[in-house]
Amino acid sequence: MKQIHFDTKSFSLAIDAARWAKHQSWKQVSEETGVSKSTLCRIQQGKSPDVDTLARLLQWCGMDFKRFILKS
Repeated sequence: MKQIHFDTKSFSLAIDAARWAKHQSWKQVSEETGVSKSTLCRIQQGKSPDVDTLARLLQWCGMDFKRFILKS
């Protein structure tokens, strides 16, 4: 049976790329999404976001969660 994993590293890189594309600071991302700067920092350090945080950030950057699902 295949296991499903969330690719936190790719998600983190995608959020950072979206931030750069929008010419925003992490503070601005935090203000727009309602996700704290400390949570954004933890994601950048490789921690998986909770479901609410994931949903907010995916909506902000316009990406589908399926892009970050790995099957092994």
